[in-house]
Amino acid sequence: MSNYTNFLTLPFDNPKTVVTERHGNLARFHDQLLALAAEMHVQPRLCGVRKPHEKGKVERLIRWLKERFFAARSFHSLAHGNAHLLKFIQETGNQRPHPIHPEQTVATLFEQEQPRLLRLPETLPNVDLIAPVRVDKTATVRFDTNLYSVPAAWVNRTLTVTANDEHIRLLDGPSLIATHQRNWGRHQSIELPEHRASILQTKPQGAAPKAQDRLRAEVPSIEILFERWFDSGHNIGAMTLKVVRLLDLYGATVLQAAVTDMLQRGTHDPGALALLCDQHRQRLRGPTAHVPLAFGEHVVECDVLQHDLGGYDV
Repeated sequence: MSNYTNFLTLPFDNPKTVVTERHGNLARFHDQLLALAAEMHVQPRLCGVRKPHEKGKVERLIRWLKERFFAARSFHSLAHGNAHLLKFIQETGNQRPHPIHPEQTVATLFEQEQPRLLRLPETLPNVDLIAPVRVDKTATVRFDTNLYSVPAAWVNRTLTVTANDEHIRLLDGPSLIATHQRNWGRHQSIELPEHRASILQTKPQGAAPKAQDRLRAEVPSIEILFERWFDSGHNIGAMTLKVVRLLDLYGATVLQAAVTDMLQRGTHDPGALALLCDQHRQRLRGPTAHVPLAFGEHVVECDVLQHDLGGYDV
């Protein structure tokens, strides 16, 4: 984002989040909207009620963005999408003819306007979503269809959730209880190992987490690989067993680095994941864990009889 902005006049529709009261042509803006607009040097202007033609320019620009940018594109993370959007703005959006001065591009006029732009505030206003949330009996809270874990001590209590594009924070008054990376999937379970341990301390009979839940808790970005394996026709159960073995062999730090490397390369081959794990282990100079082999009792107690090898040469 640029460090400058025009003192813009932006059109708004008339929802309750924008207009709290109306009397004829007079309207009362939402206090929080006015505070944000003042900090960002924006003057809000209301479109007329039941006058859709006043929003035509905005709607056409939204349609242009949907058709030119979102069509035929896919994104595996918010950062990936933002990087593509920034490239699109620089190479396509800013190079289009200006709607009022078509003889010049948007980029050319923006460069001419920069000396007259107002500086943005040094600290941008906080726009995190803040809402109360109830902790259920499994020590998780639901936000945007996903479940996020908290320590067991806060079961059946109400906390405050603050959410932005990157993180989910859970607070009890001013005290920070838990922080999670925001998951943009749907119906996912995000659990920290220490939160699972706190539940098992209070309920020793609680079952250990499933293999996929364990992977999601210790390697959050593994969910993207699961989606790619599913789309490519791999058996998710078999993939889970392979990745859990890698987690036991190399640990969460090495596996997370290998998964991140694979996502950046845009690949999803399960065999390559093992090679990446070993490469990252060598860079970190960490030892490979020795996983004990468990044999059944009939194998341990079995007597192996030696056979006469003379007959093999006949």
